[in-house]
Amino acid sequence: MTKKPRGSWSVRAMVLCLVTMPLSFHALADGRICTKQEARAAEAVAATARSLEQLHRQFERYSHCDDGAIAEGFSEAVTWLLAERWQDVLRSYKVLKHDSAFRMFVIRHIDETVPTERLNRIAENASKRCSGSTKDFCRDIEMAAKKAAHAESDTP
Repeated sequence: MTKKPRGSWSVRAMVLCLVTMPLSFHALADGRICTKQEARAAEAVAATARSLEQLHRQFERYSHCDDGAIAEGFSEAVTWLLAERWQDVLRSYKVLKHDSAFRMFVIRHIDETVPTERLNRIAENASKRCSGSTKDFCRDIEMAAKKAAHAESDTP
């Protein structure tokens, strides 16, 4: 009688979990799974948004594909808008105000994958160019930009 090596089942189970886990996270995000065709389309447009409204349309269409290179593209678009089109973002604030998932998406994409100079500009915009009903949003943006800049400076 041949004995199976101890632990072989646990190794196989661990490998299976590691392989299927990323697929599960995509499905859990909003109940949809990102197809290969959607992933290609999302990657092609993720970094291209030049207005908050355009970014919102991309979010609605491809948020379930928000991972890897696509996520980096979204981070590029989000932070470019916040750094270079701040007044346009504030004028379009109602989009963020009425869609909390999109607001969280924007804040999540202020991350260490973008240059520190841009993160600093975003923090400055949020701290100095905000008023009225946007103050809470601006505080969240400023904190996210400072956290990402700090994380980037800690990276070797």
